Amino acid sequence: EVVRADAIHDMLKFVDAGITTFDCADIYTGVELMIGEFVEDVRQKRGESALDQIRVHTKFVPDYEKLANINRAYVESIIDRSLKRLRLPKLHLVQFHWWDYAILGYLDALHVLKELQQEGKIEHIGVTNFDGAHVREICESGIDLVSAQVQYSVLDQRPAKAFTQICQSNEV
Repeated sequence: EVVRADAIHDMLKFVDAGITTFDCADIYTGVELMIGEFVEDVRQKRGESALDQIRVHTKFVPDYEKLANINRAYVESIIDRSLKRLRLPKLHLVQFHWWDYAILGYLDALHVLKELQQEGKIEHIGVTNFDGAHVREICESGIDLVSAQVQYSVLDQRPAKAFTQICQSNEV
């Protein structure tokens, strides 16, 4: 069981040790809220400028049953919810996930994220669990991805092949 106060205190120790980036997701129950408490704790104890060194990476994972009907209002509501939970004026990195390529709409959702980026709500856009062909398609559609988070291990080295070349050629 996680003791919130202890976790928040430990996160400040991490920052002091040089670990300044934290990963979360809109669907990880309670994590954005806890990191938001940490952000507010830093703000109160060390001032707003202390937050300049901290980066929070979150994910946008649409509800599976809503994939076919994703629209700007839905995307913006999830981004606004993350901003509120994290207590940040801008999301440093939003990593986008799409459950099923057969359900169209991921490019539309990414273009809404790009609009929200242009409006100042998002600093960078990335994807998570997309394959190389779809990363190429996304980049060719005008989305500037900064990252593509994938499964990679001693047992699963698929990204070391064509995926890496696609990312390098698109500066992901």
